[in-house]
Amino acid sequence: MTSGTQISSTGGSIELSGDATSSTSSGSSNRGIYIDQTATVSNTTGQILLIGKGSPAGTGSCEGIATNDLNTAITTTTGDITLRGFAGGSGGNSNHGVFVTNQSQVASQGGNIFFLGDARTSTSTGASNRGIDVEGVATVSNTSGNITFFGFGAPTGVIWSHK
Repeated sequence: MTSGTQISSTGGSIELSGDATSSTSSGSSNRGIYIDQTATVSNTTGQILLIGKGSPAGTGSCEGIATNDLNTAITTTTGDITLRGFAGGSGGNSNHGVFVTNQSQVASQGGNIFFLGDARTSTSTGASNRGIDVEGVATVSNTSGNITFFGFGAPTGVIWSHK
């Protein structure tokens, strides 16, 4: 999703699934779900569920789910947000399960936020293959609900957050 793309609901569930596991491209950036350049996924009272799987043949940045750029957002008012990302990559670095970066945001005002990021699905032995990586002034926030992170890195590392 790029350049101002919007997916929204006022109560029904939003479910997105992206699977790059059949890709045979050995290049980089073979992502399951990529939300970039002010694209948004928003819901008022319904849940948002994203499941992404990166390409196992890629050479880096084969995230399961990646959000990137200012004003790129996944938001709900009272619904839950669930992100399940499984990294790919047979080489290179930055094959993350879930990657939230460059001022993008995941936010709810009352629903729960749940991240499951697994980089153990990557066969790369490169550095920085994290289950969950939140960086670059990105924001994960909730006014009154829970925020839960489960991250599994490969070959080391679980969750990483830095600005």
